[in-house]
Amino acid sequence: MTHGEGAGLVLVLGGLAVGPSVSNLVLGEYRDATVGAGLRVLGAGVVVGGFAVAFWNESDLQVSLAEAAMLIGTGTFVAGALHDVVGSAVNAHRQRVRIEPRGAGLALTVGL
Repeated sequence: MTHGEGAGLVLVLGGLAVGPSVSNLVLGEYRDATVGAGLRVLGAGVVVGGFAVAFWNESDLQVSLAEAAMLIGTGTFVAGALHDVVGSAVNAHRQRVRIEPRGAGLALTVGL
């Protein structure tokens, strides 16, 4: 792998780890962005660890456990992405439609 290819790989992996959280960051929902990115980083770490264990072990049991870990890591990564995609849609809707107290009653505010 040349130097340029390595930089491209880092950009792609960084985009996958942080990209889905950007909409929550824009909305000011820092907790949701952190949870989603954390799940994706955790899942990616489990996949990389499982791959390393499967690559350097010859025991069928260890390889099977590593494959299971990679599957769980992939599911965790996808769950983090879904958390951000669905969460940002909910947060955007919540910020557009608000019920606020006004005077003696409530006011419904709908933004675009």
